[in-house]
Amino acid sequence: MRQATIEKPASVSGLGVHTGNITTVTFRPAAVNTGVRFRRVDIPDAPEIPARAANAVDTQRSTTIGNATSYIRTVEHLLASVQCLGLSNVLI
Repeated sequence: MRQATIEKPASVSGLGVHTGNITTVTFRPAAVNTGVRFRRVDIPDAPEIPARAANAVDTQRSTTIGNATSYIRTVEHLLASVQCLGLSNVLI
């Protein structure tokens, strides 16, 4: 199966939908078979959360994915864009 990532890192900043805080999201190239993963660089140990249906912890009004130590809220539109671009490996 053919896999794709991005050539170089890219960032976008703006107001968080639910928090109103200025937030920056950075997309980084990822190695083959990494998949789409989120890394929480704003908390200790920068935990990673794979973007998999099994990691969905809430789907009321938005999609939240998480694990035992952290979560990421409102990922559905971002993940739809990643899918539309045909990216199979990216670290967000």
